[in-house]
Amino acid sequence: MIEHKIPTIVLALLLLLVHNISSGDVNSDECPLKVTLQLTCGARPEVPPTQQVAQLNLGQQSSVAQADSEVEMQESDPNELLEGLVATPKVVRRAVERIEPSLVTIESFGGVSTRSGQIGGIRRQGEGNTTGLVISADGYVMTSLFNFIQQPQRITVKTSDGVRRVAELVGRDETRNLCLLKIEGVLNLPVPEFVPESKIQVGQFAISVGVGFGDANTAISTGIVSAKNRIGGRAIQTDANISPANYGGPLLDIEGRVIGICVPLVPGGTSAGAGVEWYDSGIGFAISIVDNQSLIERLKRGESIEPGFIGIRPVFTAQTNGAKVSEVTPDSPAEQADVRVNDIVIRIDEHQVVDQVSMQQIVNRYAAGDLIKLTVLRNPHAIEPKDSEADGSENSKDTGNSDATQKSEDKPNAEQAETELTDPDSLDDWIEVEIEIKLGKRPKT
Repeated sequence: MIEHKIPTIVLALLLLLVHNISSGDVNSDECPLKVTLQLTCGARPEVPPTQQVAQLNLGQQSSVAQADSEVEMQESDPNELLEGLVATPKVVRRAVERIEPSLVTIESFGGVSTRSGQIGGIRRQGEGNTTGLVISADGYVMTSLFNFIQQPQRITVKTSDGVRRVAELVGRDETRNLCLLKIEGVLNLPVPEFVPESKIQVGQFAISVGVGFGDANTAISTGIVSAKNRIGGRAIQTDANISPANYGGPLLDIEGRVIGICVPLVPGGTSAGAGVEWYDSGIGFAISIVDNQSLIERLKRGESIEPGFIGIRPVFTAQTNGAKVSEVTPDSPAEQADVRVNDIVIRIDEHQVVDQVSMQQIVNRYAAGDLIKLTVLRNPHAIEPKDSEADGSENSKDTGNSDATQKSEDKPNAEQAETELTDPDSLDDWIEVEIEIKLGKRPKT
């Protein structure tokens, strides 16, 4: 007896099909994939292969809320199940064929040498051919900023018709690891269909695609959408393999529509190469761009979008939900806006701050130059910061003791700060203060 081992994702695909049929979401006379799989549909009329992708829209037809309902599969012939397994790669191939006219191969020349060595023993960071996706007929191409770590002096793009053209890096977004290229002299490049992020469901089928190593055949990996709102709310997570082979390429749904652009990301990462350590690990990320036209317009204008910096060191407080300010960086946006040590940040714009971790996650959603509104709890009896010029000439004179002066500047009120950070017995008389802050750029380390 031969035991057939069915891959998990294929089994999930089959179960979802049966669930749709049994729950009435799909008419039995219009069963998806009934060309190759007979479960409850009866006869198998001829259906053109090109209709298989259009019929199989699991993300739209399946309901997560009904996932725990009982599904009874009728007994089927093993040969029919095998026919279904054979059909699955064909459906994936149809989805990829739909996107291939919009894929481009990016070639770069010159630039600085990398310092961080090779990725998985394959190639150096940012070297070799990489992948991009056409997003407008007049030659704009979105790709991953990872592909330009070496700051190449010359960039060429080979489109699906085999023609190689010169391209220019127009704008970059370091918060999402994206960048925008412009190919000159084109007006009719094929543009793919995108899926709005609101229509993307956790658990739906996902396909990562790339031409990163310049092979004749497109590199394909399949998986599911694992989560949404990752990495500061910007990224979609997938377990389809994401690697230098498809950085800058699309993550697709089963119909060949673009879910997002594949990029390397990691929480708290600040460099274009951050996240590459998760290469082909089953933890990959894609950035949805269809709902973010303002971002695309900023990149077209040549802007460089960098992570926002506020200048607050938050710590845990047991008094209430929020993050206590333990330190304010000198000359930072927070200090200029009069955020004070011992303030408790309870809200940033409409986002509730639960603790210091959630505060950092919320701040990561913003870029340098963004205007945010902090709502803090403040002790009305706290002593306001002193004006250095109003302290009198005695404090500003050079005492001649340079060591003492330096220590005083490093830790002006260490004992007082420690006392201030002690949680008070009650916050009943504390007041809410709203503070507008324009985020700055993170200091270079």
